Amino acid sequence: MSRCPGDGQGRGSTQTEDSKMSRVLSASLSAVLASGLLASTAAADLLVLKDGNIIELTEVKIEKRSVQPGTSPVPVYVGKNESGKPEVIARKDVYPDGWILGKTSWEKRKENREWYEKESPKVKETFKDQAVFAAKCAHERMSHDLDEEAEKHYKKAYELELPTIAKEDDKQLEIFAKKVRDTYELYDEALLVFRSIIGLRKAALVSKGPTAPGYVALGKLAKDWELWPEAGECFDEALKLDEKSTEAKKQIKELKKDLEVPLNMPLWRALAGPYERGVRYVKSKQEKEGWFGGDFTEAGVHGRRGISGVCTQALFFDYQLQKRKAMDKDKAADLPKELDMAIRFLMKGEDGMGTEGRLEGDDMWGAIFAAEALVMCATDDYVMSKYGDELKEAIHKHIERLKALQRRDGGWYYYNFVGDSSSFSTASTLIILETLKNMGAEKELCDSMVPGAVALIKKMKQGKGTYKYMEMGSGYHASSSPLGASARSPLCEFALHCAEASDPDDFRQAVTNWLNNVHLLKRIKGREGTHIGKGMTAPYYFLYSHMYMARAVKVYPKAQAQRLLRVVAGLMLNYQEPDGAWTDWKLPTDNIHKFRVSQTALGLITLWHLMTGDRDPAILPLRGGGMATNPGTVTESGSGGKKKDDGPKSDPKDPPREPPKDQPKNSPRLGMGPFED
Repeated sequence: MSRCPGDGQGRGSTQTEDSKMSRVLSASLSAVLASGLLASTAAADLLVLKDGNIIELTEVKIEKRSVQPGTSPVPVYVGKNESGKPEVIARKDVYPDGWILGKTSWEKRKENREWYEKESPKVKETFKDQAVFAAKCAHERMSHDLDEEAEKHYKKAYELELPTIAKEDDKQLEIFAKKVRDTYELYDEALLVFRSIIGLRKAALVSKGPTAPGYVALGKLAKDWELWPEAGECFDEALKLDEKSTEAKKQIKELKKDLEVPLNMPLWRALAGPYERGVRYVKSKQEKEGWFGGDFTEAGVHGRRGISGVCTQALFFDYQLQKRKAMDKDKAADLPKELDMAIRFLMKGEDGMGTEGRLEGDDMWGAIFAAEALVMCATDDYVMSKYGDELKEAIHKHIERLKALQRRDGGWYYYNFVGDSSSFSTASTLIILETLKNMGAEKELCDSMVPGAVALIKKMKQGKGTYKYMEMGSGYHASSSPLGASARSPLCEFALHCAEASDPDDFRQAVTNWLNNVHLLKRIKGREGTHIGKGMTAPYYFLYSHMYMARAVKVYPKAQAQRLLRVVAGLMLNYQEPDGAWTDWKLPTDNIHKFRVSQTALGLITLWHLMTGDRDPAILPLRGGGMATNPGTVTESGSGGKKKDDGPKSDPKDPPREPPKDQPKNSPRLGMGPFED
């Protein structure tokens, strides 16, 4: 993945949304446009550019102006951007019928906030009124601007209704818990109620005379409610009563599998087949030396390690799925030869970069994606038993290279003839650094780079949850508008969240901008060229943005995250091609398969983050831990360790021996908390 992800816009692309946009466009101001240079005005407008970008302006009117000095006047749109500064756009650059009357996102946001400030004091202190008002705040017409307020009122409804539920009535408690989980979207609160139900039913079982089948049934219920420690205790009790209980042994085995390779089962069932087809495609493109295509010849920039890094990650995740299947047959899954070859290639470091194409700058993508792939592989006991110190030394060299490539401004960029760093490449690197730390690799070296990276990303902020491509001087740039930057901004916010430096309002706004506009981003999918048009939109970060969105939405509360994950999953299924590949960019070439292996690998990594039930490794260590130990050897990668809050202590999936404690400080700060399934 040695491409330079750029900027753009995005939103969930469904047939309904596409047809809606088509109707809006066809019903827009075609009459005004056809009437010539009318100085008509509107309160607020959207201009749909031919390259797929959307520009939001107020007080738009058509005039004749000289766009360049010494040229004849041409029809232009003139309006004001969010900062109140004038913006001039040539009429020839705008989609036919592409001037749409409407309110800008910042005007809608202001109206929604004003509505909330006016109506919230009127809400009665009853759980029904609080829940109804919360639903209004969460409605789609609020464009996710009041999601945090909705959560606040749902929590109030929960607190008010809880005392009204009989504490010994397990049936009423179950109805209440499901409402709290599914309607209020309060996952942690629901778990507390579910846990109390298991306690009641366990006590009832003991009073009647415990049986092994009774404990197994209760354990299966606890597992369905994602109460992993309680489930394990029930299965253990069943074996104490009947050491030959085949069902108890089966459930313990499945619980172990769920903890070692945890999956989001509904999405895994939907995505496992497409993932397998994509893996077959990637394997078919592997070179005999283990790599998967030159980053220059296949994706446009530098050596071989970037593409090979993302392909290796995709193959490693597939290996984890194969191991999970093998557990059912009580055997080990052999290390696939393709993964073995890929790991060996990445361990060569810069010696494996290759010479094809021209090296136009720094092999930053190669260093970060190779390091991430290797550290994920190092979480596997078998891989570590085979490669051990050699693998750790390779990781160390990749991170040392990243350290050498970090610039004075704290960030990274892949062209060494460009002086400034970019927001998105720095964000990708920061996510890798946090992942490495959580997996126990090079913590001290990574920590030395994190502050500069955080500072650079924050410096690129240009509005609520919106980030510039890179330093572009003063003034307004269309590519840095909330819509123009919607694919770049969630990545930047997610990176800051991983480093515990994100603002909750900015995070939500960045995710919302992507969700609201990915159907527009799809307009440039598959196009030729790089940074296209006024908005500097690049097709080759289309799948790149989906990969990070799949990770960002997991930060939300469980029920809300599940809904958003399904949205991204639906999009990815829609994009996959019959041969299993994903594509988003092409250049003039006779080889129609060029670039597809790197794009397919990005698609596979996206699917993995959608269907895995584990926490994100850039936020907290995986449930199975970090880098696997290799007895009798020195750990080149350092001590690793967890983040300062040591993870979400109220996490029900973390099978602790002691009762869950309060959440760490960083979860309430975002109002989200790490998602797990």
